[in-house]
Amino acid sequence: MFNYLLAARLKLLIRQKELIFWTLAFPIFLGLLFYLGLTNTYQADISNEYAIGIVGEDSMTANDFTTALTEETSSNFVYDFQFVSRKEAEENLRQGKMISYFEIEGPQTIQLVTKAQGMIQRKLKLERDQYLQEKQSNESSANLTFTAKKETRGTINYRNFYFFTLIGMAIGYGMVWGVYLVNDLKQKGLQSRLRASRLSNTEAMITRIAAAFIILFTEVLLLIGFFRIIFQIEFTMSLTKLLLLCITAIGASLSLGALLGTVMSRFKTEAAIFLGISLSTWMGCLAGMFNSMGAKNWIDQNAEILGKINLVNVVSESLFYLNYSLTADIFYKNIVYLLGLTIVFSLSTYFCQKRVMI
Repeated sequence: MFNYLLAARLKLLIRQKELIFWTLAFPIFLGLLFYLGLTNTYQADISNEYAIGIVGEDSMTANDFTTALTEETSSNFVYDFQFVSRKEAEENLRQGKMISYFEIEGPQTIQLVTKAQGMIQRKLKLERDQYLQEKQSNESSANLTFTAKKETRGTINYRNFYFFTLIGMAIGYGMVWGVYLVNDLKQKGLQSRLRASRLSNTEAMITRIAAAFIILFTEVLLLIGFFRIIFQIEFTMSLTKLLLLCITAIGASLSLGALLGTVMSRFKTEAAIFLGISLSTWMGCLAGMFNSMGAKNWIDQNAEILGKINLVNVVSESLFYLNYSLTADIFYKNIVYLLGLTIVFSLSTYFCQKRVMI
């Protein structure tokens, strides 16, 4: 009986063309727009030479650091490293003659100073972090070098970050399935159908959640496959970690949608769906989508908690660091955040539903 009802729920959900549009067709359409718009921008970026200042008296570390970054990015970007004083670096940065400068105080202390907030600066920060991670590893393994491990990750392409964020937005749009589940529970005749099927309320809810999860999980995999095959977006992380991220993020999205649907139970379902779509779009903006990297970097520096409760931001950062970082520390932390969000949203939905029933 459970399998029969699950199959029936899947058939019912597949017929919801509006929800399929927002969770699959619309992200593909946005991806096409970004692909066409970013291709010319990316080609222009990689043909430019970027002036980067180097400040500090530790010339050995400075030479080793600049050599590592040059070898890592020579195929995509051209860096013009300029060894200057701190005063000169600040003046050049203010006048726009440099995009950023590194202040090197020692082998393990390298600060990135920047004025603009963009993906090139984010790329520099990630390469700095990778260099420091390699240096820490060298302390326990004398034969390990920064360039020796370079082949274990993909070449950094900051254009991919926008598509990673778009995947996060698609998962965020999946909260409309959670809204639909809650609305389905309000339909008349539900209790009589449950008695006829001999399923408890809990079992019926499990079939609904499982059906919505299967639909959204399939949509996300189709979206990733489309981006990989058609747009040639890099996914160099392990399949296991990618699937784990998708599963936990989908769980958080569905639970948030259920909470949203419960809170707005007195309104029409369309209003809750519209709010869910708007919320996911705003989360995408705060995660760096739609040319809003300034807002994302401000949040990262001044209000980190906002980034951790932003479902789209957590997904996009996890994909980005899985693709390019040498360690998975940030990924596992984000998995914990997603699980925590799922628990909080689920418990909130449970107590809100009890209050509505009272």
